[in-house]
Amino acid sequence: MDIDNGMLVNKESMIKYLEIIKSKAIEYFNEIASIDISRNSGKHSNITILDIVLCQIRHVQINVGYCSEKYCNQGLKGIEWLGHNEG
Repeated sequence: MDIDNGMLVNKESMIKYLEIIKSKAIEYFNEIASIDISRNSGKHSNITILDIVLCQIRHVQINVGYCSEKYCNQGLKGIEWLGHNEG
């Protein structure tokens, strides 16, 4: 993960990417809003839909933490995490 692949991401492309992800997230949560998320998922019989959502959230947290570490290593301000009841 620490290998420089020569690709740079500018602000405009990151904003476009975030808009795509936001749209996908809204679509996904609208889709699962009407079902029981504690039921088993169709793809993994021993894993619930809620388990999958929580794993996706954890995956995002890991990647945000990784990016924050990279920012700090470059002397930039890291990500400010919100704790319980903050915001």
